[in-house]
Amino acid sequence: MKKLSLFLIIISIISCKTVEVNQQRQQTTKTVVELGVIGKITKGIEINTFQTTTVPVYKQKIRVSADILAFDDNTFNTYAQAALQQNKKIKITYIDSVANKPGYANLQILDKVQVLDELNAPHNTGVNTYLQNATNNVLITGLSAYFDAIELSNISQAEEVYLINNKPKKYSLELVKSGKPFAIVDISKSVPFTYTTASFCWKKERGKISIANLTYKSETCARETYKNVAKLNKKINYYKY
Repeated sequence: MKKLSLFLIIISIISCKTVEVNQQRQQTTKTVVELGVIGKITKGIEINTFQTTTVPVYKQKIRVSADILAFDDNTFNTYAQAALQQNKKIKITYIDSVANKPGYANLQILDKVQVLDELNAPHNTGVNTYLQNATNNVLITGLSAYFDAIELSNISQAEEVYLINNKPKKYSLELVKSGKPFAIVDISKSVPFTYTTASFCWKKERGKISIANLTYKSETCARETYKNVAKLNKKINYYKY
């Protein structure tokens, strides 16, 4: 009986920390989290907390997927808790028995190569140096967030969506239709409630250290690339065989 009670408590704690969005388990958040930023996750009993440590400069826009999804019980409750914590009004009414439910946007970075190019570029030298000397930093690669009706409608009409860095330390979404931008959406005005992250894999070529790849969840780094930069600087013992 005690084992069963402990099991149920563990399941309850895990479910508080993650929610299924678009057939993917995502971390829940009550605080503001922004797409494209870098930070650390502090594990707690009921919820993990993300703290931004650095905001990269993206001079080139980053392609993003944007799916409009309908709230269910779990995602709406997670959104409502996040809205209250972020001092924002809950502007929608959710009724489980009503077929036409309110929606939200699930954003995911698509162009990983462009992100790597930007993080390794000269304008992000400070960010790169910080990451080499810090540990356990991750990149926010996905975000589920509530947007106002007009913004959500615009996102749903977009044929292409890009993450842009149009102001210092500030990210927005550029919406494109028929090959032309038609709207800019300020991400900071949304209410984020879940997110996904990626870790960094590092390589060393000709004495230069750079980010080689981004890995998700339990993925491992490819051969001769490492999550810990210190491993790149280890001396090889040629006498050990």
